[in-house]
Amino acid sequence: MKVFGPADTSFTLAMLIEKLYQPLSALVGPSSPVSDVVLLDADGKPE
Repeated sequence: MKVFGPADTSFTLAMLIEKLYQPLSALVGPSSPVSDVVLLDADGKPE
């Protein structure tokens, strides 16, 4: 049985945001400020 700690939670959240960002980026476009916010949340640093 795996016990989830803070690191596991943040990693899973980042993966979830990344999955959500894929279709979202197609809708909002790369120039939208929303995509920058999602990238910051997913990676913890700007790309």
